[in-house]
Amino acid sequence: PVVLDQWQEITFDFANDTFVNADSSSDDPVDRTDLNKVVIQMNSENNNDKVTAYMDEFSYGTKPTIAGAYANDDFEGCDGIASLKGDGTTIDVAFANPYSGGINTSVHVLKYVDDGGQYANVGFNVSPNFDLSENATFKIKVYVESSSITGSQPNQISFKLQNGDIAQFWTTQTEIIKPV
Repeated sequence: PVVLDQWQEITFDFANDTFVNADSSSDDPVDRTDLNKVVIQMNSENNNDKVTAYMDEFSYGTKPTIAGAYANDDFEGCDGIASLKGDGTTIDVAFANPYSGGINTSVHVLKYVDDGGQYANVGFNVSPNFDLSENATFKIKVYVESSSITGSQPNQISFKLQNGDIAQFWTTQTEIIKPV
C-alpha cells in the first residue's frame, strides 16, 4: 500500500499486476494495442472526498530514437508531458516541492488537489499508442498528505489506461488500484 506523508515510488505493471477492465460484462478483454490515454485518480470514483497529493518523475519508456510511445515528466519545465490536464481537479505542474528530501529532492512537482469532484483526475494522451508487449510498466513518485484526506471512501490511487481516440474512452479502460 501507499504510505501517507512520505515520498514513495509506485510502479504500475500491466504485465504482472492484477488489473481490471471497465467492461467486465464482455467476454473480450480490452484491446491493449489501442491504449493511448493515462488517467490517475486519487480515491474512488463517485465520491465527494477531498485529497491533496504531489506527484513527480512520471516515467514510461525511454526517449525513442524512432517512433514509439514515450511519456516522462519530472515537472522541472523541460521535456515533459504537454497534454497533461486536470479533470475535476486543480493541478499545478510547476509547484515548489513542499516536502523535499528522501527519495525526492527535486525543485518542482505536480500538485493535485481533488476538491470533491465526482470523477476528479489528472491525465494525458500519447501518440503513438502504448506498446504494452514491449513495456508495460509505469512509475511515478507520490506524496499524499494525511491531513488533506476527508470522507469515508476507500483511499487509493487508481492508474488507468484508456483508448482516448473514442468518445466513451472509459469503456476501454484497464485499471490498477493501489490502496493508500
